[in-house]
Amino acid sequence: MQTFASLSRSLLLLLKSRLCPHHKFRMLFLPPCVDCHVHFREPGVEHKGNMKSESLAARAGGVSVVCEMPNTNPPTNTIAALQDKISRSKHATCDIRFFFGITAHEHIEQLTLLFTDPSFAEARARCCGLKLYLDHSTGNMKVDDDLLEEVFAVCARLKVVIVAHCEHAKVNHDGAEKTPYGEHATHSVRRPPLSEATSIAEAIALAEKYGTRLHIAHLSTVEGLRLVRAARLRGVAVTTEVTIHHRLFTSTLLCALKN
Repeated sequence: MQTFASLSRSLLLLLKSRLCPHHKFRMLFLPPCVDCHVHFREPGVEHKGNMKSESLAARAGGVSVVCEMPNTNPPTNTIAALQDKISRSKHATCDIRFFFGITAHEHIEQLTLLFTDPSFAEARARCCGLKLYLDHSTGNMKVDDDLLEEVFAVCARLKVVIVAHCEHAKVNHDGAEKTPYGEHATHSVRRPPLSEATSIAEAIALAEKYGTRLHIAHLSTVEGLRLVRAARLRGVAVTTEVTIHHRLFTSTLLCALKN
């Protein structure tokens, strides 16, 4: 396994190899990127954006493939809704893959049908996995807690990766009870780091129990990272990523900007 230092040297050599020495601005050529977490807002929230406008933005930023989230209106939790998005994506200027969503038992049945019925092969090829909201976020797509075991078991059997938005409903509820919503900085108190860490621990436990492939979306806490690292050392098939805005836009920065 490469160390961080050797990986850094390898990356530096790659970047140097892609510099064009004949151009006075020394242009850097990189391959197109894949963005595995986008919200293109169509259908239902087109006043914010649509597949054409957001795919144009993606291409302008060097992204040629995106994976789009299911919290639209209607949400992507049925085969019909997925097929509708696939049809709409014909106007897009980049390759769009779509996450499926689950909030109720009938959506598990739809996911199973999608990944087992040969007649849905075309739609299945455009579905990149299951997005699971473990508490409410934009779109109110929290999965019923009573379904979690079944969801992880079914996804393990179907070999479908789960991408989890990890927040813990009770921890968030307790935080909201103690702190009324006010300025932006109160968000981190109402939905504290303990919320993410508790939820990640529970998701990893289920992934380990059933052998489910799990990806933790937009990790933002040190404890969450420790949990993922420890699980990987145990052989759990779990990955994660950190987004640049979560890394930079801290509650401290919000207070500074206010002043």
